[in-house]
Amino acid sequence: MRLQACIQRLSNENVSLLKERESIKAIYEYAQVSQAEMVDFRAQYRAKYAELRSALEDFRQQNPPRQPLQGVSSYLSDIVSTCAVILGET
Repeated sequence: MRLQACIQRLSNENVSLLKERESIKAIYEYAQVSQAEMVDFRAQYRAKYAELRSALEDFRQQNPPRQPLQGVSSYLSDIVSTCAVILGET
């Protein structure tokens, strides 16, 4: 009788552990997919950022300002450095 109860308890615990393992496995797989998506997003963002920056540089070269703009250069530098920090390019 005690042996049967012990086996039943171990069986229940085994089922519980298997369910927990499946749950952890699903969470791990979701994390792996999310990580891959973030890597892809960062690559796409960097490409779009580089394209936008190039277009802005081309525009700046084609349309030079008539008078120097005060404060705009430092503002743009702040934006560029913030984007670099976000992208991890420091």
